[in-house]
Amino acid sequence: TTCIVFLLVIFTAIFLPSYHHLLEHYRKLEKTCRDSTEEGRGNVNNEKVFIAATLYDAEGLLVGGEWGIAIRQLVHLLDLDNQALEEFRKQISFRNRALLPLELNPSIKFDKLLFVNDVIFNPIDAAQLLFSTNINESGHAQYGAACAVDFINPFKFHDRFATRELEGYAMGVPFFPWFTAVGQGSSRKDILDQKDAIRDRACWGGMTAFGATWFQTLHPHFSENYLPSV
Repeated sequence: TTCIVFLLVIFTAIFLPSYHHLLEHYRKLEKTCRDSTEEGRGNVNNEKVFIAATLYDAEGLLVGGEWGIAIRQLVHLLDLDNQALEEFRKQISFRNRALLPLELNPSIKFDKLLFVNDVIFNPIDAAQLLFSTNINESGHAQYGAACAVDFINPFKFHDRFATRELEGYAMGVPFFPWFTAVGQGSSRKDILDQKDAIRDRACWGGMTAFGATWFQTLHPHFSENYLPSV
């Protein structure tokens, strides 16, 4: 088994390097983030981002640890004045309550919404997810929802239970190219074509960016008891 894994790693590194080599616009944003300490340097189009997290952190270990540091660094990359971070704890029903400020303040319009869980992340990766995914000619990201990709080790895909390919089929083995060729095999083809935005039916990866428009339609009879489902 060890020999097979070793050969698989060598073969993949040489012939199927996958996404180890980032596209130019990803590298450009990373360089911008690393070469400066300016507030908002990762938010090149000055977009307004709402950050939401639903946590159980009774002792404050997450917020006071690496996760909290990453969030603060991300807020610095995106520009503190353009962010809103809502942290709620204990029950999964709080998922929608974390988005309540969007409904209670309809005059404040956001461009993006970033939902994160308790996964430890690189803030530059989060900025790339928000602003580098499927960009158009003007440099703006184009997506309704874009998920991060979570690996349990350097080559093994983690969130298989929450991911479905474009036609709704479950994933294959957790190794590149992750998706099977069942049906049209569109998600698999996107990966083999090295596209930066892989079309799928469902995903998570511990972090998902959304176009905020979908969350800012005010219900005519909105009240605190009316929390539209995400």
